[in-house]
Amino acid sequence: MYYGFSSKYKVENYYGDPYKELIGYFKNQPNISRILDLGCGQGRNALALSKLGHFVTAIDISIIGLKQLETKMIKEENKISIEHMNLYDMNDFSSFEYILMDNVFMFFRTKSKKELEFIKRIIKNSKKNCTFLLFIRDNTWTYELVINFLKEITIISIKIELSIVHNSSHLDSNLFLKMIIFKKK
Repeated sequence: MYYGFSSKYKVENYYGDPYKELIGYFKNQPNISRILDLGCGQGRNALALSKLGHFVTAIDISIIGLKQLETKMIKEENKISIEHMNLYDMNDFSSFEYILMDNVFMFFRTKSKKELEFIKRIIKNSKKNCTFLLFIRDNTWTYELVINFLKEITIISIKIELSIVHNSSHLDSNLFLKMIIFKKK
């Protein structure tokens, strides 16, 4: 499932800076960790998390976004491994303490079942105590769909829910999101 973000990535830093809530969360974590940034796009989160000292694996299908990330990496010393692939082709999530899914899943009514099944596969194939950070659009339908789905998965516990308003000069309006953090038991 690919939504054609490469056309948006013709604009450098299209989605703006990382969410301050995301960076604040990782600043409060005691250990340096291995983080998987699924659908990293232009790498805004991967770069910021790497600057905090984390080892980040950034995966995306957009060659344009990954080349922009690679260019930014050359300028700075970063602990980022870049992989060009369709995230749905990935099966092994066991080497990461954190898995970041920032607006990767749109949860359109026609595609939500496939996206939820993939999230279930990610959880199943991740290691014990892995923490997941899932960003979703803040609307009632999406929120209820995702929360009800997560509540059915007995091997996780939902830890935090934060509302975020993200503003980028390239977006038509503010983007209202929820950050849902949950952990595999």
